[in-house]
Amino acid sequence: MGKRDRRRKRERAKAKGAPATCAPSPKQPPRLLYPNAAAPLVEIHIDENADAETQALCHGYWEFSEPGAWTRPVASLGSTSQVYKAVKGAAYASLLTVLCPECTAPSKVTSRSEMAATGHWAPDMPTDPVTARSVCSDCSAAANAVRQQEAAAAKERQDAQKARRVENALEWLEQEQETETEPFPTCLSSPPVGLTTGRSPW
Repeated sequence: MGKRDRRRKRERAKAKGAPATCAPSPKQPPRLLYPNAAAPLVEIHIDENADAETQALCHGYWEFSEPGAWTRPVASLGSTSQVYKAVKGAAYASLLTVLCPECTAPSKVTSRSEMAATGHWAPDMPTDPVTARSVCSDCSAAANAVRQQEAAAAKERQDAQKARRVENALEWLEQEQETETEPFPTCLSSPPVGLTTGRSPW
């Protein structure tokens, strides 16, 4: 075995024994928990693709230290309509202790008014899990999708029944037309004797 072959053998052995390297996992953003991470009641989810200004706006909009009192008034964040539009498009809040009655996941809200409508914002938010008054947005969307599918299926059945009725009516009309155009049946093969001789056949 020459020097080159021995060197290649050592390199293959070294490569075989080298530990496999794994790609570093993407860094996860810190969770936004309010009023604090030790006893969280609400988690804020902000779109990572939103620009820095919009993310900062969402932070300011949802921040609170005590349930029932927001840290910043909406007016201090900018134009009310623009703030609502930007926040609703880039973030939502999960009420960690208010669970959907259907899937038991935390209820989701996209505005402070929706938070208040849950009935669990003021004066105190529950620290133990409670059932929400209504299903979450995901379950609501799923139910709407099922209703739309059922309505579409019912319409297809109605259309099919209507098409069959029209087809049956057309077939009946064709049969009636064929009956009307048939020649009058002749019972006699030749005219009576009286009609040709002038004498009464009787």
